[in-house]
Amino acid sequence: MRRTHTLIAAAVATAAVLVAAGCGTGGLGNRKADVAKGKELFTAKCAACHVLADAGAVGNAGPNLDDAFVELRKQGFKESTIFEVVNKQMKYPTDRDLFVEGRDVHLNGPLPTVQMAADIVTGADREAVAAYVTAVAGLPVKASSDSDASTPSGSDASGDTDGKALFSSAGCVACHTLKAAGATGAVGPNLDSTKPNKALVTDRVTNGKGGMPPFKGTLSDAQITAVADFVSENAGS
Repeated sequence: MRRTHTLIAAAVATAAVLVAAGCGTGGLGNRKADVAKGKELFTAKCAACHVLADAGAVGNAGPNLDDAFVELRKQGFKESTIFEVVNKQMKYPTDRDLFVEGRDVHLNGPLPTVQMAADIVTGADREAVAAYVTAVAGLPVKASSDSDASTPSGSDASGDTDGKALFSSAGCVACHTLKAAGATGAVGPNLDSTKPNKALVTDRVTNGKGGMPPFKGTLSDAQITAVADFVSENAGS
């Protein structure tokens, strides 16, 4: 059981979690979570921190959700159990003891160095994200999602260069505080406090650092410049 609990911890004890094209409950009984909405929320708030193939997410601050959940599926965990673990871990990210499917589950393993903020999504939104992750994590990407998977989260096929919109769509709002973007993330630096200049923002967005993934190849040079302009011109305002 220690191995099982450690895998659960690796799956969900960090950063932000969580989304398949289409709706449904993903084997979650009578739950009516909106899986399609969950994917949108995952992309905006969680993709910067996690790997999840269906969402094209390549973040490295939190657990690789595909690797973690493929092991749980091999062990025969029910989807309803996976759903409850993800849902409760988002609600109580520092809680190591969860009551799931009528039993106590203790999350072994070390606490993450980058801690997911509590209530990054709430209520029906949290259930939607949990349902999405449950539906796709550790499973082959479905043919209907191939077009989505070929475009990494945060990219913009239209070539949009609206820095504020890109800051949100790339998932930056989930990790940083920036009043101009309505962002209150607490995983990464508070940009209003640090007030980074354009050169620094450009370097971090391009190459990443620490838990922040690089966006080179995900965003175009023009889009990275747009994000850098937006942040450097508005941080602290």
